[in-house]
Amino acid sequence: MTFLETNVKILVCVQKNLFFWIFGRGGTTPPDPPLADSPVSSYNS
Repeated sequence: MTFLETNVKILVCVQKNLFFWIFGRGGTTPPDPPLADSPVSSYNS
């Protein structure tokens, strides 16, 4: 996998996390930090 492909994968992952963080919480519960989900753990896999 190239450097660029890796960056794209990470960006997509971050965008999905932000989307769920902002829109998936429904505005009633306090948000969990988006970093709990993934950009970091995808480096390890």
